[in-house]
Amino acid sequence: NAATALAYVLCGAAFPILLGGGWWDLILSGVFSLVVFFMVINSGKWGPLSGEWLPLSTAFVAGILAGISRFYLPEINVVLIVLSAVLILIPGYGISVGVVEIVSKHISSGLSNLLTGLIYLFKQFFGGWLGVSAVGLIVTMPEATTAVAIDSVWLWVGIPTIIIGLGIALQTPYRDFIWACLGMLIAFLGTFYGSEWVGVNFGNLLGMVLLVVFTSTWSRKTKRPPSIVLVPAFILLVSGSIGFRGLAAFAAGNMQAGSQEFLQMFIVALTLAAGLVIGVTLIKPTKKV
Repeated sequence: NAATALAYVLCGAAFPILLGGGWWDLILSGVFSLVVFFMVINSGKWGPLSGEWLPLSTAFVAGILAGISRFYLPEINVVLIVLSAVLILIPGYGISVGVVEIVSKHISSGLSNLLTGLIYLFKQFFGGWLGVSAVGLIVTMPEATTAVAIDSVWLWVGIPTIIIGLGIALQTPYRDFIWACLGMLIAFLGTFYGSEWVGVNFGNLLGMVLLVVFTSTWSRKTKRPPSIVLVPAFILLVSGSIGFRGLAAFAAGNMQAGSQEFLQMFIVALTLAAGLVIGVTLIKPTKKV
């Protein structure tokens, strides 16, 4: 539990660095991630339906805490803080796997994963929106101010932090931990530099291709399932947070931005599916991906 709690804090605190948040966003995201962790590990005590309510309840509490903080700190980004606090629970993996399965002609399981992920995402957004709105009904929020974004040089601290946090959260075996972290780093660097050179969609494609080639090579050398290294990096690349931001834009009345964000979520999933197919074509793993 201590290691998993640390993973929640590391991922939650580092995520605002990637999205241009401020220092208060980072601090509050880390603290609220710990609150979400305690809700998750104690959810079994709340009854048989606690799992169904977990995405809504965790986001609701994070929304209340973010709303209260916004009253005292007008410069914070409430959406970013709520998103970071529930980051490990964001269903981007399920959504992207659903799209990959549909592309691979596994229509039934693909639709099931896709719909399950989208419903989970809607629950999270609705919970966060309810929490922030509840605070707004009680107190009058001050006018928002613009915070100074964390310097981009901290990105190279934030990425290793998220990588280590994901490795811990997914309970990666000790002997595979370094390889899983290396796979995540390769995927990120491919995505980052591919986006810089050509564009975001090419970056996602390149990152996935490099990841699959690396995991297939690792699987051939170690005779171990490639999923051990592939899944953590795939989760790092998936697009659930984009969908969350899209829903937030819709709620704020910005239909154009919301539509673009939501569409981008599916485009990311499709480029990852294409990257998976290309990577497996280049080097086939000894075991099934």
